[in-house]
Amino acid sequence: MATTISGDLIPLIGSEVTVVTNGFGQLAVVGTLERVGNDYILVSFEESGFTYELRIFYANIIYVHANP
Repeated sequence: MATTISGDLIPLIGSEVTVVTNGFGQLAVVGTLERVGNDYILVSFEESGFTYELRIFYANIIYVHANP
């Protein structure tokens, strides 16, 4: 049985996740998984009173896991 990245990530929407990506150099982001698109995920996090959103394409994802 085959799985897809989006199929594996959809249950994590709204959860705090850690994403490691090579899309911005090598970067680890801890934030909320907001959206799972056809070829990207959207992760948001707050820093110094500002909310940031990163669109990370699947091709640049090293791994994603839910935080406890």
